[in-house]
Amino acid sequence: MERRYKDELTQEPIALRHGNYGNFLYRERLFEEAERSYSAAYKAGGRDAGHLGNYALLLENQRKIAEATKIFEEALKSNPKHSINLGNFANLKLREGLAQEAEKLYQRALDSDVKNDSHHRAGYAATLKVLGRTKEAMEQYRQALAANSTVHAVHLDNYAVLLGKSGRTQEAESYYLRAIALAPKYAGTYYNMACLKAMAKLSEDSIGWLRQAIGLGYRDVKHAMEDDDLQLLRTTHKAEFEQLLATMKSKSSK
Repeated sequence: MERRYKDELTQEPIALRHGNYGNFLYRERLFEEAERSYSAAYKAGGRDAGHLGNYALLLENQRKIAEATKIFEEALKSNPKHSINLGNFANLKLREGLAQEAEKLYQRALDSDVKNDSHHRAGYAATLKVLGRTKEAMEQYRQALAANSTVHAVHLDNYAVLLGKSGRTQEAESYYLRAIALAPKYAGTYYNMACLKAMAKLSEDSIGWLRQAIGLGYRDVKHAMEDDDLQLLRTTHKAEFEQLLATMKSKSSK
């Protein structure tokens, strides 16, 4: 199939040929080969926005952030309203701690996407959360989840955190459980559920969720020691809480 696909591309301009072949390799999850093909397309003058966007993602996945940034910028010069590239570039900016830049890119993605893509909106909400604009973040999450109930588990978890901080405990718990159903091995959600239960004065439940979080790999000892949300456990279950902290320390040092 790969040979036949190569043969079919021989009549295309070389940059487009490399780019389309890169798309084929990308779909087949042959990422190293896809990167080489996209690179060849770029060096041959190819500026197809879709090809460049995929190339940038591959570079980002290898932590080649400066290179990925350059290619995303080239992609947006080629097509400034390419909502997928805008959203993915925003994701990169957010992961790199550049929330204000991410906000602008998400806004452009939402303005460019006539389908009002829920994934862009959820990313925008996550950015607003980082910027401390809680009410706006909650509204964006509400809209994203109304449009698509199966967005990434991390967004469900983030929305649950905001609900819990707003005193909407039952709603928060329902979103945590949905996040767990989608990503049952993500320790962070179990930790956040422990915090929710502690804030609700349910210390036994909180300890149970914290124990599960540690069992799944939660290792942020410093955060757990200082987290105000777990203050209840420091008083009602001091010995057990300290033992769990010790377990985290021992596992994180291995």
